[in-house]
Amino acid sequence: MAGLAGAVLCAATGFVLISLAWPKGSWFKSELLLKLSLGVGCGLGLFSFLYLLSLVFSVPAKTLAATEVVIFVLLSILLWIRGHNLHDQKLLQYTADMSSGLLGQTLRASFVVTLIGALHRCLKELATNPQGIGWDAFAIWNLHARFLFRGGEHWKDGFSSLIPWFHPDYPLFLPGSVAHFWSYLGRETTAVPATLAFAFTFSTVALLFSAVAVLRGRNHGLLAGLMLLGTPSFLRQGVSQYADIPLSFFLLAAIALLVPVIEALTESVAVIVRLPEVFSVALNWPLPLVRVESGGSAARPSLLLKCTVPA
Repeated sequence: MAGLAGAVLCAATGFVLISLAWPKGSWFKSELLLKLSLGVGCGLGLFSFLYLLSLVFSVPAKTLAATEVVIFVLLSILLWIRGHNLHDQKLLQYTADMSSGLLGQTLRASFVVTLIGALHRCLKELATNPQGIGWDAFAIWNLHARFLFRGGEHWKDGFSSLIPWFHPDYPLFLPGSVAHFWSYLGRETTAVPATLAFAFTFSTVALLFSAVAVLRGRNHGLLAGLMLLGTPSFLRQGVSQYADIPLSFFLLAAIALLVPVIEALTESVAVIVRLPEVFSVALNWPLPLVRVESGGSAARPSLLLKCTVPA
């Protein structure tokens, strides 16, 4: 139950963060799946970062969990206040819903059948190989997570270069997420990385479908999701517990949020224009903190993506 509660809290916190940055005035129902799928990555990025801070400052797991609940409550209050004070804004240009008719019904039926088949394949594969498929899952990402979870005061030994294949310079998003949920459970279990792999695989599908559906119509969204679900290599990478699918999720999130900005650069989108930057940084969050570039009279952190909105 602790793991399930932590997962719900993580996704809910990410959803609230996305909603805080999202302009008002749009049809909530049409964007709900889009914001939910974005919230998965946003919440995991925040929670993995908080977990690293807890290691740095030796914060107990129970204190960290309580802190995350407080953060969620505060963000929810801010969202409630914002909902009463912010003027309506519009970011996304909606297209007419063209999902009715024979074409729409065919696409919906094909999408449902393909989704059921993909779910069955992934669940069966994860049940058979919960430790992951291939070298990187257990020798790099899950091993990094074990160093973070088991290390205690010596968790920094996970950055040692003594193990040739260890890659201590790799981002800590994925292992930090795994170790964080292990801290909720109080023990290691292969179910956590397997669940994260499953969540990222189908959150990527949901993100692609919802983003294209909102921007170009539901038929286009169904077709995009159908093509992704019907790609065997995508599903294989998803259940392998490699970092390719999480990376794809964040790149897709950045692109999905950039498209309406590029199409309609107005002052009304200023509140959301930095969200692509957030998702680009989230996957590699240790790196932007240490990389600095000079510019003007002062140095500033070098972010992965910079967007400028004209006045």
